[in-house]
Amino acid sequence: MASISALIEGLMILQQYEPQANVYGNTRTRGSIELQEERFSEISDADRATLIALGWQSNGHFVWKL
Repeated sequence: MASISALIEGLMILQQYEPQANVYGNTRTRGSIELQEERFSEISDADRATLIALGWQSNGHFVWKL
């Protein structure tokens, strides 16, 4: 389970790449949230490492979830 601060910090990073990204609930994976945007493929290595350290997961391209 992720903390609120990990959720907020991750969303703030993702917002830099796509300010109007939609957030979806994903009940298949125990109530996680998921964001999917083409511009997330532009995420820097440093931001990617921070997101992963916060507990976020990615498919390596466009999808990030927590």
